[in-house]
Amino acid sequence: MGNNDVIIIGAGHNSLVAAGYLAKAGRRVVVFEKRSVVGGSAITEETFPGFKISPVADTAGYLSDEVKADLKLDSQVEFIPLDPIASSPEPDGTHLTIWRDTARTVKEIERFSPADAAKYPLFVERMTKIAGVVKGLLEMTPIDLPSVGFADLRAALGLAGPLFKLGRTKGPLALEQHLENPEESAVFQAFPRIAGDHHAMTFITDYLRLLTLGTDNPHELETLIDEEIETHHHEQTKISGAIQEVADALPALGIVAAVLGVIKTMGSITEPPEVLGKLIGGALVGTFLGVFVAYGFVGPLASSLKATYEAEGKYYECIKAGLLAYLAGHAPQVCIEFARKALLTDVRPSFYELEDAVSALSAPA
Repeated sequence: MGNNDVIIIGAGHNSLVAAGYLAKAGRRVVVFEKRSVVGGSAITEETFPGFKISPVADTAGYLSDEVKADLKLDSQVEFIPLDPIASSPEPDGTHLTIWRDTARTVKEIERFSPADAAKYPLFVERMTKIAGVVKGLLEMTPIDLPSVGFADLRAALGLAGPLFKLGRTKGPLALEQHLENPEESAVFQAFPRIAGDHHAMTFITDYLRLLTLGTDNPHELETLIDEEIETHHHEQTKISGAIQEVADALPALGIVAAVLGVIKTMGSITEPPEVLGKLIGGALVGTFLGVFVAYGFVGPLASSLKATYEAEGKYYECIKAGLLAYLAGHAPQVCIEFARKALLTDVRPSFYELEDAVSALSAPA
């Protein structure tokens, strides 16, 4: 198990798709499942004698053509469209069945409500348009969020030990071969979380390279590092800032919807109370929906993104503290302690934990 790059717990259909893509990308993947069958909610079981159904998934849902092509599923799996889509039996023995064919479904609905049957084609048309928008969102590549965690911070602190020790014992020039080709450096490759993070690698190698070129003013270097961290933070927070602006605007849009609803209600002021109540309720829904979506979904999402970006900023502050301590002439272990102290307490390893981790590393050549 130690030779695997990725371990996936649970062999549901989403896990299997993820494992397929990871394996295709060259990763060594192992999937664990406690049951004797795989597929998760998409499995087929004989729940009742003689009846085989999926106990959870009533349909295959949306499976993109791209995924089917990438994993060659068309040649291995037969996809049968569900038709009818749904059937609802009633206590009196009647039933309502929804078919893929709109005209056929209209005839079914007419037996219960001719008025609803007449509106069903318009409902299908509008839902088809909405589904097209949702399909486009599902196929979009999600934004690449930073995922700095405890392991990344320990890796950064662990990498500092060999690099600073090499620079102190053999001189700054001994670092050049590692800085020019970090992909081939045994020091960097011993920390795959750092080696796999392009921005962190560039950040570390650029400033160490400045040190090897003779930069010896810690104040100038600190100003330069602060400027880069601030620029990086500003670029990333544009996303959370834009989402927060949407959250701030949603209550106002809800109020506009409510005002429009009130205007519509005023045009029906002579109608009986039950009609006016329905119109007023519809107007209030606009206000409620704007506030609910803003403070219940969009606002928290913006706050979560902001916290994620701030955590990554602390990651670079940690690296900065170690670099400045090294430039100030401190011993490698002291430099690492400076970097450790820059971390928040919930992710900061203890002095002895870090000392043991650094001591276990072999000296770089």
